[in-house]
Formats: sequence, C-alpha cells, structure tokens
Amino acid sequence: MDDLDDSYKPKFTRSRTGCLRCRKGKHKCDEEKPICKRCSNVGKECVYPPPPTPKPPTRPAKRRRTAIQTEDQVEEIVRQNDTGQLDNSLSSNGSTGGETTLPFFLTPSDYLTLSFPDAQERDLMRHLLCFGNVVMYSVPVQNEPIQFLHLARCLQHSRGFSLESDALLLSLISIAAGHKSSLIAQQERRYLDQLPSFKWDVLSLNDNRHPEILNSFSASQSAQRSISDHFSMTSLSICKTTVAFRSNSGTNGFTTEMSNLLLTSCLAIIIAQCLNAGTMWKQSYEIACGLINLRGGPAKMLEEARTLSNEEVSRIRLLLENFVVMDVCQCLASGAAPSLMKEPFAMWWYDYISENNDTVHNSYGVDRALVEVANRVNMLVHESSILGTVLDKAYLDTHNSKVQNVLQELYIWETSFSQQTIGNLRVVFGNRVMVNMLKVVVYVDLLKKRHSDQEVQESAWAALTAFKDGKELDHGVGLLLAAIITGSVLQDKVKREEARGMITRLRTTADYGYDVEEAVAMLDKIYRLRDEGMVDPSWRIVTGTSGFLLF
Repeated sequence: MDDLDDSYKPKFTRSRTGCLRCRKGKHKCDEEKPICKRCSNVGKECVYPPPPTPKPPTRPAKRRRTAIQTEDQVEEIVRQNDTGQLDNSLSSNGSTGGETTLPFFLTPSDYLTLSFPDAQERDLMRHLLCFGNVVMYSVPVQNEPIQFLHLARCLQHSRGFSLESDALLLSLISIAAGHKSSLIAQQERRYLDQLPSFKWDVLSLNDNRHPEILNSFSASQSAQRSISDHFSMTSLSICKTTVAFRSNSGTNGFTTEMSNLLLTSCLAIIIAQCLNAGTMWKQSYEIACGLINLRGGPAKMLEEARTLSNEEVSRIRLLLENFVVMDVCQCLASGAAPSLMKEPFAMWWYDYISENNDTVHNSYGVDRALVEVANRVNMLVHESSILGTVLDKAYLDTHNSKVQNVLQELYIWETSFSQQTIGNLRVVFGNRVMVNMLKVVVYVDLLKKRHSDQEVQESAWAALTAFKDGKELDHGVGLLLAAIITGSVLQDKVKREEARGMITRLRTTADYGYDVEEAVAMLDKIYRLRDEGMVDPSWRIVTGTSGFLLF
C-alpha cells in the first residue's frame, strides 16, 4: 500500500529558468516577466538569473558542472538577500590580486537590493544616492552625499545585523524621505519646475533601467514627510535602547565602532529633523553629547582616531565639527551656553587638520575658524546673562575686555575678506554673512545697543546683502538663522520686506526644506510684534521657543 501511495506522489522538478525567489523556495514559477505571479502576490522583488552561457555539445560533463556552480551561486545570493549577509568571497567572482567586484550578473541596483530587501526602503536609498544636496551638504562630493558618512560601510550589512547598523540605516532613510518630501512640495507649490542640477552618479536619472526614480515624485509630500519623522523616531528609539543596553553589558559594552555608528545616526537624525522642521533633533543631540563625554571628549576621540588612520581622523573630526555647528546655532537661537566646545580657543578644533577640503568649512559654507569665534560669542552672551548677580568689579571688567577683544577680531575678519574675490566663493559669502550677523549679536546682546543704532542697522543690512549676492551668483548658503537674526532688527519696512523675500526665494533653490517655511513665519511674527508697539523684540522670542533647529 505504501508503494502504491508513493507512486501517486508528485515528483518535484527544479525549474532552471524561473525567478530566483521561486527557485529558492522550490516553487513552480510561471516565468512571467518582468514579475512572476507568485512574487507579485507577495509583493517581493522578482529577479531572473541570466541565461546560461551555451557550451559546445561535445563537453556535456563541463556544461553540467558549470550549471551546478551557477545555480549554487544564485541560491547563495538569494540566501544573502534574505539574511543580509554579504560575503566578499562571492563578490570576487574568481578575481585575484585582492580585487573584489560584484558577481558577474549583479548591477549596483542589485547590490542595494542585498542590503535593503524592502522595495520602498530601497527606493528612498536610491533617492539619497541620487540627490545629496540637502541643507548643510549642498557641495557635491562624488558618491558621498553626506561627507561624514562612508557609504561602503553603511551598506556592509542589511537590516537586522545589529542595533547600531539598524539605527544608521533608518536615519539615512529618514533623510531621504525628508528631502524627497521637500522636492515634491517644491513642485506641488510651483516653487520648482525641475529637479536640482546636482546629483551623484551612483544611479543616473537618465538610466532607463530604473524608471521608478523618475516616477517617485508622484508620491504625497505629506506622506513622505510623515515617513521621515517615523524613521527618525524609530532610529532615535534604537539609539536610546542601544545606549542603555550596551552601557550595562560590562566588558562587552561599547566598542569605538559601535559608538561611531550611533554618533553618525544621531547626526543623520538631526539633519532629517532640520529638513522636516521637526523637534526630535534635541534628543538626538543630547544622546550624541553623552556618547562623546563617555569617550572622554573630542580631544581624546581624535587622539584615538589618529592611532588608526588619517581617514578615521577625518571621519571623527567631521562628526565633531558638525555637532559643534549645531551647538553654535542652537546657542545663537536660545542664548544658552555651549555644551560641546566649552572652552575658548579649543586646541582640538585647530589640530588634526590636513586641508580645508575635508572639514565642515565646505559643507557649512563658513570658515571653521569663524565657527569657533561664534562659539566664543555664545559663551559671552550666556556669561552676560548672569552678570546681574555678580558684584565683583574685576570679573565685570574682564568680561567687558573679552567683549571688546572679540569685536576687534570680527573687525579684522571683516577687513580680511571684504575684497576677497578668489577661492571658494561659497565660503567667502558665508563668512560675510556670519561676521556681520555676529556683530549684530555683540552690539545688541553684549553692548546693549538699540536696534535703531546705526552700527546695528549697517551690520544687519551688510549681512543680508551678502546673503542676497551669494544667492544671485549661485554661491550662497542657507544660513537661515543668520537671515532671521539680522532681518529681525531692521527698522525700515522696505528693507524688512526685502529680508523676507531673501528667505522666501530659498523656496526655489536646492537649500529648500520645511525649515524655510518656519523661518518665514518667525520673521513675520517679529515684524508683527514690532508693528504692534513692542520695543526691540528679540529674535529669541521666536527662535528660542519654537523647538526647531535652524542653520
């Protein structure tokens, strides 16, 4: 009876021409192209192997051997696609001399597929690779949309490999969704009628093999913005969980690489939240400061990186520099004391530099030495806020002397680049905006000048003129916070309207994000308060209470 039953059992025959997923699951594939029915039903990507290379009929044994080897390699790649393991031994494809390439039938898109099995996540990563010109990072670097991030390291592991890698991958998707949403908003609101001119050559928009990139802008901008916030929230939650988990793991706790991945994730979350005009940036920044303190501070981190390689020094320094820029901006907006570079003239800020091309100098669009001056101005502003309780005249005299010194330093900066017409013009115009904005802060917050004071008005208008000239020559940067600070003190209504127009014109540039809309609303509120009779309303009424981070 058993023999009779066995005779009626269907025999499984492996399909050699079906898609990879059906072959791995040992299912019968209907071989419909471009996507078979089974893959379509489950919403998975359908990939077919290349046709086998024909062999001479006189060599059947070798043909059989080649077919088996190819089939084994295909199944191994499908297995890696499911598990997220990327084995370099498969990528070598028989090469020698230490060189590794993708398997013979894999394209860059397939490589991304192995790291991001989900099609929607993969679409957002393609967007990030194609458009790197997000706020703070609008200077194109070949194949590196974000300067502090090594993309090859990012794509080493797929989702689920570790908490740290998951946090990083999700934070990058958050940037992509936020930037994609802002581009859709620009088109829907008729701010922009074509895609930004800068793109990276990882995937070309002219490549007909990837039409989904061309069609990706049909999605809802509100949906993409919500996706960005959800991914930011999830990545932030993973960062918090990882810190708590690793901190209680004894000798198996944080490694340097784990910490670096989390710091990179925190920075990516902050960038995404700035694009989205979100408020989760502060939690992310606090986690980053805690990780930096856990490692002994910036100077110790850079010294440890120096023992590894120059590339690692650049990576760590870029991370730290970007966090300092964020700290400088949030202190200018709120009047708080610096929380990262707490000492004036910090030596680590000037050490470990090989050239300006690999520093925040280019990405932020302001000389890095001027960023340190801004940090000292923030120290003095916070110091002045507590002087009312200090009765020591010597302390007051020391403070006033430091104020005069930093003001003289700004005058020297102004003279040094006022006639500069060569070099990185983006940084030249950025420096002019920053110096005059800092002069306004010193005049108003430290020297207690009225907004109507001639020096205040001249410096404010000089900053906005540099802002405008830079944009007209396509060399300017966003510097939204500087535009709000200087625009908020203007008395003349014509100039006030011009200042507002300078911000609204960012809607038609690659610097656009939802923070631009918030900046316009903030400036409008300041002008409304002034028109209602408030004397010298401070920009901190709006920038210090909004919860947003503006650069």
